[in-house]
Amino acid sequence: NKLFGLRKNTYSEEQYQKGFRLEFSEIRRNETSPLTYHKTLGIADNIMEKRNAKKSGLDEKIFLNQKGQISEGTVSNIFFVRSGKLYTPDLSCGLLPGILREYLCETENVEEAVIYPAELGQYEECFVTNSLMGIMPVNQLGEWKSESREVTNQLLKKYESI
Repeated sequence: NKLFGLRKNTYSEEQYQKGFRLEFSEIRRNETSPLTYHKTLGIADNIMEKRNAKKSGLDEKIFLNQKGQISEGTVSNIFFVRSGKLYTPDLSCGLLPGILREYLCETENVEEAVIYPAELGQYEECFVTNSLMGIMPVNQLGEWKSESREVTNQLLKKYESI
């Protein structure tokens, strides 16, 4: 069975200019569950955390898995940039492999890696993706703040051109 729905794109130009402000969720992803890797209607944790983020003045929350590794956002996949190279959490970290994530992994120099919050200082940039928002720059994740947007802006322009 398949369920399709239409949603209005609620992301504003101001959000793309400003960038998202993210925080880590207290809820952990179960990287051992086969359901974690499929888009199902069982996404109550995601909905609840997205609402909690908005109430706190944030744009989104990022889930860690049971091992404390960065997994995914409530409605997005996450990418980091170091020295011009893209990094995204490995599938084994317990995440839904989104369509835009797959596209970037196939068309760009992306390394799937295990990334811990304590390692964020090694990265200059961060962005999140999903099919509705496309590529959204991140200016803050917890205490970490983005130093640059060069690669993110290049990818955003390239994505918008197609």
